[in-house]
Amino acid sequence: MAAITFMLLWCGLPAMADSNRDKILGSYRLGLKMAGERDHALAVEAFTRALEEDPEFPQALNNRGLSYMEMNQLMEAEKDLLLAVKLKPGYYQAWNNLALVRYRQGKHVQAMENAGAASRLSPDFGMPFVIKGLIFMDTEQYVKALDAFARVVELDPEYSRAYYYRGLTYLQLDLFEQAGKNLDKALAMEPDNPYFLLGRARIFFAEGQFIQAQYYLDRVIEALPESVEALALRASVNLATGNFLPALDDLDLALAQEESSGLYGLRGEAKARLGDLDKAIIDYNRSLELDPEQSGIYNHRGIAYFELGQYNQALKDYNKSIGLDPDNAQALLNRSTILFYLGRTDNALDDLNKSISLRPGSARALNNRGSILLELENYPEALDDFKQALFLDPGYSGARSNLGLGLVMSGRIQDGCQAMNQACAEGVCSNLEWAREEGICPGRRRF
Repeated sequence: MAAITFMLLWCGLPAMADSNRDKILGSYRLGLKMAGERDHALAVEAFTRALEEDPEFPQALNNRGLSYMEMNQLMEAEKDLLLAVKLKPGYYQAWNNLALVRYRQGKHVQAMENAGAASRLSPDFGMPFVIKGLIFMDTEQYVKALDAFARVVELDPEYSRAYYYRGLTYLQLDLFEQAGKNLDKALAMEPDNPYFLLGRARIFFAEGQFIQAQYYLDRVIEALPESVEALALRASVNLATGNFLPALDDLDLALAQEESSGLYGLRGEAKARLGDLDKAIIDYNRSLELDPEQSGIYNHRGIAYFELGQYNQALKDYNKSIGLDPDNAQALLNRSTILFYLGRTDNALDDLNKSISLRPGSARALNNRGSILLELENYPEALDDFKQALFLDPGYSGARSNLGLGLVMSGRIQDGCQAMNQACAEGVCSNLEWAREEGICPGRRRF
């Protein structure tokens, strides 16, 4: 569900001819004041006193419903708003607020109907289109969401949240330029809005612009130090940039606020990157207890088991990962390594072929397939794989060393020794040392 920022419709003082008018309106005014100060418990008490004097006071029902919603008492909010629109069927603000409550309850069909009623009663009122857009986002109907938010902008070009939500919708479609422009527009109107800053950080992260993402996330966390989403995203930035200890610190803070499978999975990754594999597995286990259908976590736990030398357990996890997601290219690549070690060469090649078909830009998968083809003495195809791996990643010294070995084994001694020497200068020397020991390449073996 998309983050909802404050967009409630509090209604002011109505005309009233009741003999208890002053008493009723006094309680009503107090309710509005308390709601404005975000003391919703006192607001509910004040609106309730007004309703005890006049149970058919639709404005009081509407506003008490909103205070209930702010207190997350959604059933009570729904009851008040239903009665408000029953008493006053043309009350478009109450219809809109009922739509918002039902959206928060996950009642998308009813929320859409209520938002439609508000729009029909007041065609130039933009808020129902916001709710419609959010529903379309939640149900992954992103083009319809964009249409809804465009309508809001048309009706109210200064409504910053419309640009915010539209930017997040573009982000879901991987249209980063449009997403960034909309978030920038929202931030131009509200430069310090932490939700807008967080949305902009999400876009920068998706684009791989980690320095910019970090800058915005630092600002968000300064304003909202307990924001689980911001802490988790900053941890992801730090994981991506190799800053594993700060990532672990943020994830500890986030998990102190909220337990979730995603947070445990990220913390497991941070611990694994720091070499604490046993504790990483504990976090992966907890993540899978909370959500056992995570292909990615099984893959990560399999990597940890592999690094610990527990190959059978690693293979089980890779099998589970691929069972949940047959197109998990990383899990297929990882499983192929174990299958090769177990002597199941044909199965390993099958996994690598599928992994490469899913992710043709994986230099590691191409290098690994080339290595198996080299073992099978299929030199032309092996050399092609090593060359393609180096084309994708010119600094991949392991692929350069394997290319040199393949060239030597296919009879191109001079070219092969040259490639292995270059790889050794880059730190990968095992193939060159073998070639020197065998007297194939000149030079002394290093000890």
